[in-house]
Amino acid sequence: MMSWIEALVVLLGVITAISPLRSGIELSPDSVNFVVAAQNLMEHGRFFVFSNWPSHSLLPVLEPFTDFPPGYSLYLLPFLLVFKEPFLAAAVAHAVTIVALFSALVFLFRSLGWPPFPRITGYLVVSVFSTYPILFAHYWTEPLFIASTLMVGACMIRSCRTDKRSLWYWAAAFAFMASSLKIIGAFNLAWFVIPVLRSHHGRRSRSVLAIAACSAPSILWFGRNLFQYGTISHSHLLRALDLNDTLLRPLNFLTDELLRISGPVWPSFVVLAGVVTCIVLPFWTRTGPWTERIATAQGLLVLAVCVHFVGIWALSLVTFFSLLDDRLLSPSITLGMIATLNGIHLVTQGRPRAVRIALLVPPLLFLLNAHHTTRPPSPINSRTFTIPPEAMAWDDIRMRGVLDGASHFYSDRDFRHQLYARIPQRILWDTTILGDEQRIHDLLRTGDRPFFVMHEGSDELQALDSGLARSGIELERTTYPDAGLVVYTLPPSDHRPQ
Repeated sequence: MMSWIEALVVLLGVITAISPLRSGIELSPDSVNFVVAAQNLMEHGRFFVFSNWPSHSLLPVLEPFTDFPPGYSLYLLPFLLVFKEPFLAAAVAHAVTIVALFSALVFLFRSLGWPPFPRITGYLVVSVFSTYPILFAHYWTEPLFIASTLMVGACMIRSCRTDKRSLWYWAAAFAFMASSLKIIGAFNLAWFVIPVLRSHHGRRSRSVLAIAACSAPSILWFGRNLFQYGTISHSHLLRALDLNDTLLRPLNFLTDELLRISGPVWPSFVVLAGVVTCIVLPFWTRTGPWTERIATAQGLLVLAVCVHFVGIWALSLVTFFSLLDDRLLSPSITLGMIATLNGIHLVTQGRPRAVRIALLVPPLLFLLNAHHTTRPPSPINSRTFTIPPEAMAWDDIRMRGVLDGASHFYSDRDFRHQLYARIPQRILWDTTILGDEQRIHDLLRTGDRPFFVMHEGSDELQALDSGLARSGIELERTTYPDAGLVVYTLPPSDHRPQ
């Protein structure tokens, strides 16, 4: 049973994690595309987005949604149906994923047989280590993906102790969910390898079940993209190797950020050595053949850590990929944390209580002194959920009739506009075109009644103001101080530049 102290830690962890969402949720470009794809599926019955990423096309066309699996957009649909407003729906949906992550941790820790102290340590890591507040603040797939991944592991760890067929089906269901959220869900196949090899019957059927669960979502998604658009993805494509920023990126991130103690960088190597020792030491202290030592819960955890870490690292070397950071490495970070604490738990089993506690003190000391630790947000702070002021600005733009007959609009790099405009958003990635009179003429001649929406102080607005002043083109200027927006529209008579 969960002690009242542990239950309180979990409850406080959940509350502090979701409390910032009462002020709203951060929407990155990826986040917005998830939400817009869900909106369009609900309204039009198919996936597409309005922003010109990654095409950079300035033509007023809809953009295919191919660059992320559809799972997180599908997950948002019931919340959009209930709450209507996309910003609110995303915040509520994301809060549910945070609860799911803590629930998965509870289930996995109990599956590993940890006593209360290491379980509480694990919850504290997820509450104060900077990786997780970053994830909790953004509408990203990672919390739900990590929760699904941990549930796969918990089911497989339990299956090593009891041969219940239902555990395999549950593990397959969670693996399918994870793969529908992120392509790297295929790495969860690692959880099934040791249990399959240990199976005395049904090995073939269980292998097929595991492979299908981990790969079917990606195969279906890639097949759909290839059939409809002729390519599996418009951004995550193979490229010529560029190892300057990617080859050592994960190791540099570990030493310079993740494991760094406040002050000099060199102690992070000591921390890294300690982590590796905790992870591998149980294999040496355990007796019996090496095949039996590896075929354990710790073996499953270590295999999962290695596959997820090396897999995402390898993908970053050969595809168009964001630099590996807290977000993209978060599954590996989570699994590494669990493998480390489980190693400490295994090494201290059977030892006096004082010894067990003493060996669990270093992780807590690390959290107190680590460069990558943050103070959790206070759940009692007064917060008011507010829709972004851009939403009200777009309501006024629509009421003024600017959208009537407009085929598209040009903007700076704020992807959120497409949430409310609902017409193609052409981001001006190259601001130099705004300094060319002929290029501005070409932009205004493209499509029907295009207009400009820029944030005050942005480089794009400064370039546009300068370009319009030099060209002599007269556009109507409207400002929205609350939203910090400036809108340039064609005159009502639609006298376009010739």
